[in-house]
Amino acid sequence: MQDHLPKPWANLMLFARKDLVAKDSEGVKKLITTYLQASDYVLKNPSWAKALIVKDFGHTPKTSALVYSVFYYTKTGKIDPRVLTNAINFLVEFKLVKKGEAPKLADLLAPGVSR
Repeated sequence: MQDHLPKPWANLMLFARKDLVAKDSEGVKKLITTYLQASDYVLKNPSWAKALIVKDFGHTPKTSALVYSVFYYTKTGKIDPRVLTNAINFLVEFKLVKKGEAPKLADLLAPGVSR
């Protein structure tokens, strides 16, 4: 499926409500930092991660290896604006969101929190 998605693309993004970001931007930053530390651990400990996939999701070891092989985490937490633009365009193109109702890129990034 990855071959058919626009590039660049992200399979996973963190998001937060605007009111939470406004109320507790430091807490949101800590959450992002913790997420980056956890994703670094997953990438540095493939045997542990694959065993967890088997245990928690009931996949076979072969399937867990396949799932693990497509894991990708950013090291910096930065969001390439092209990723968001591609996601918005994808939603509009496949009529999941009406063109006039699609969010604007600037509205998706939290000043002071987005990386």
